[in-house]
Amino acid sequence: METVQDVELASYEAMANAVVHAYPPGTTGVVELDARLAADALTVTVTDHGRWRTGDHPSGGHGLPLIRNLPGQTDIAPGEHGTTVSMRWPT
Repeated sequence: METVQDVELASYEAMANAVVHAYPPGTTGVVELDARLAADALTVTVTDHGRWRTGDHPSGGHGLPLIRNLPGQTDIAPGEHGTTVSMRWPT
């Protein structure tokens, strides 16, 4: 049950970060969630197509540590055309 809660929380935090940081206030954007279960791991990927903006949400600061620490492996790939967060939990 703990792993299920970790997946839920880390996925939520990655999506919330995309909403808060990828798109300027008053604009719309897309956030994609992909989850794949294989024999050896569950992989959840969250992708936005915005541009990372820092320091614009005063109550934040806890999402990235959760995203980095809850899964067994995390890869955060920011780019000019969006950010992809890939989280992997061994099964």
